[in-house]
Amino acid sequence: RAGVRPAGSVAVVVLGAAAMTRLLPFHEITAELAARTSPTMLDLFVAVFCALAAVYTTVRQNRDMMSAAAGTAIGISLVPPLCTAGYGLGVGHAEVLRGGLLLFTANFAAIAAVATIAILLLGFGQVPVGEREGAVLETPGTQRVSHRAARLTRRIVGRRLGVLRLLIPAALLGAILVPLTRALEEVSWQVRVRGQVEDVLAKIPGAVVRQSLDVRAGTVRVRIFLIGNADHARALTADLRTQ
Repeated sequence: RAGVRPAGSVAVVVLGAAAMTRLLPFHEITAELAARTSPTMLDLFVAVFCALAAVYTTVRQNRDMMSAAAGTAIGISLVPPLCTAGYGLGVGHAEVLRGGLLLFTANFAAIAAVATIAILLLGFGQVPVGEREGAVLETPGTQRVSHRAARLTRRIVGRRLGVLRLLIPAALLGAILVPLTRALEEVSWQVRVRGQVEDVLAKIPGAVVRQSLDVRAGTVRVRIFLIGNADHARALTADLRTQ
């Protein structure tokens, strides 16, 4: 049940956001959407702290605090990237869809891993969960789908189930560390190069009417409108390319 409910929730949010996007008369990528298409290690840190807040309030015996913690973790870390992925699905933008899903996977993995480790460190692992699960699953009349799936899982993995509970979130984190690290390096490169190019553009001679700068994916695109003649434009183009 704990696996089916998040999967169903993810599907509802993504498909709902895609449907709402299709109904809107405009499809412009806003700053909020763009910020969630290029996740980095910084986003992972945010998810870690959301997980710590959720764990702290979950282990406290206060139902109101539990609800607040779950809402905080979901509202900050999980729903926004899923809505971004839904937008990408609705407009057919594969890059936005991939970026939103990557950020969601990173945040989900961080919350699961941190929560698992923190709960074990707090001593909850001393409860004989395996024995209690076995007693429930062997009770006559438990023929629900979730019980059948649990029995099948126990037969396949046996006593290794406890180890898998740690390995699954660890594997998710390991799978996303590489793309998130690369994304952080890309952002650092963009910031550094943008500053260098802006310094060059600030020294352009002549009357510049308008200019735009786009730095992404290892490329730099500059468009400049200025008052002058064709020879001036060609000379400036060659100089900028050299720099």
